[in-house]
This record gives sequence, C-alpha cells and structure tokens, in this order.
Amino acid sequence: MHQIVDRREGIVAVSGCIFCKIVAGAAECHELYRDDTTLAFMDIHPANEGHCRVIPRVHFETVQANGELAGQTVPHVHVHVLPLRAGDDLPINWDRNRVGDPVNADPVHLDALARRIRARLAE
Repeated sequence: MHQIVDRREGIVAVSGCIFCKIVAGAAECHELYRDDTTLAFMDIHPANEGHCRVIPRVHFETVQANGELAGQTVPHVHVHVLPLRAGDDLPINWDRNRVGDPVNADPVHLDALARRIRARLAE
C-alpha cells in the first residue's frame, strides 16, 4: 500500500484502504458523524441493527489490540459500536465473512437508521 497525503484537508490516507476511500468520499457510506479527526458510519455487514464503526480520518493500521489474530479485516484502526438490547443474544465474535443480515444490511434500511441516529446525536 502506498501513502497519500491530502494537504488541503491534512488527511493521510493509504491507497487500497476502503476506510480511507470512505473518508475521501471515493466510496459510499451511511455517515453518522464527521469532525476534523473522526468519522462514524453504519456497518454494511451488521452484527445487529445499529451496528456502526468509528474511525480516525487519518490512516493508522494499529494503535490498539487488533490485527489479523484479533479478526481485524480492514487494516485501518476502527471501533465497532454495537447497541445491545435485551434478548439480542449477540456473540462478541460474529461471522465477519457473512454477507449480512438481509434486513439490517439493506442500504435503504441503513440510510433510514443513519438518519435516526444523526437526529439523536444532534439533540
């Protein structure tokens, strides 16, 4: 991978990194929140409804307990936010290779849910 620096935005990105492409606007996401350092968006392979990711806008591969052994599939630091509800029975290590829940991963559903979450964040 090779590093790209966008001097206008002060963003350091890595070509080929899907999260860097999302930050740059070259790949789509259902955005929840963005500021100078952080981006939050809906996960397209959700473990449950409301599953989202929070990433730094600058590319870092590792700054926490992560990597291949921890099941990290995108080499860009990210945190999963998984809302828990009574009766979810959500395993901590869900199958990351599955296509996704056809209801919760539906782009129309993700967009509607992202709008609801953005509205709550704005309160």
